[in-house]
Amino acid sequence: MSFTTRDLADRIDAELIGDETRQISGAAALGHTTDGDLSFFTQAVTPADLDGCRAAALVVTRELAESVQANTNAIPLLVVDDAQAGFMALLPLFRPQRPRPAIGLSAAAITGTGIEIGENTNVFPGAVIGDDVVIGSGCDIFPGAVIGDGCRLGDDVTVYPNAVLYPELILGHRVIVHAGAVIGADGFGFRFEHDEEFPDGHYVKLPHYGSVHVGDDVEIGAGT
Repeated sequence: MSFTTRDLADRIDAELIGDETRQISGAAALGHTTDGDLSFFTQAVTPADLDGCRAAALVVTRELAESVQANTNAIPLLVVDDAQAGFMALLPLFRPQRPRPAIGLSAAAITGTGIEIGENTNVFPGAVIGDDVVIGSGCDIFPGAVIGDGCRLGDDVTVYPNAVLYPELILGHRVIVHAGAVIGADGFGFRFEHDEEFPDGHYVKLPHYGSVHVGDDVEIGAGT
């Protein structure tokens, strides 16, 4: 799918300098553009970065428009107050996300007793939900994710494949837990003790109480 520079400018209310009919079929960072790509230019990029630029159009700030125009060989410019924000607003046109599925609670998920699941929440096949778990609305629990007993998840939470939430955790709203993350594991705590069975002493694991409370709007990286 392609769009004219005029189409794109109108979508972000940009001033267009240059060819209004040029076709734009992709989007990329400035150093990775190919023919037909849209990119953006901010104060973090120097005019030297424009040498050999193959972008078909650039989103630029008003402050930089004149100097960029002088160094870009008549590349059409979409002039806005915030170039990165303007580029990000157009990016989904060229990198559309797959629609969110609506599968509900899969019969192939493993679920405990006493669970509560909000509206529009997906629990994918192979996910494991423990006892007495509360999951809010609009959540996605992907295959292989493990939600331990007594966990509380807010609304719009995403737990990606193979992430593990130990029991009794609390996640706020709009939390993202990426694949393979493990939250709530015991600390590495031991005590060296002597007793009749081990007169020379041995290490005894300390009890680990408490839990983890993650607030709203937190993103936890893969493998964390």
